[in-house]
Amino acid sequence: MCPSPRLIVMWTIRHHAQVTVDGHADADAVERLDRALDLIMRAHGRHITVDLTRLEGRDADVLEVLAATWHRLSRAGGRLHVVGLRRRLITDPEVSAFPEVFGRPRFPARPHPA
Repeated sequence: MCPSPRLIVMWTIRHHAQVTVDGHADADAVERLDRALDLIMRAHGRHITVDLTRLEGRDADVLEVLAATWHRLSRAGGRLHVVGLRRRLITDPEVSAFPEVFGRPRFPARPHPA
């Protein structure tokens, strides 16, 4: 059994916040991340950095939360920045669908076999 993940939320300046996820990327971590991001946005956080450098396990489960957060923040005039996303665990279509969130790929995408 993996230890329970930790979420560290820090408000930096005014409407800026940073969330660090430390632990295994299980259902509990995804739910807690989603709840933390929702609370930040409800408290008028408009510029959020999510640091995943200490997240263990498969990142793909976190992607849906980040994508939904990106959409909500964009509609509210905010921005989401993601640090430490291990691209090797996420497919090209997932990353390329959200270039504003995940940045541009370092290498050109290879065509996928049909």
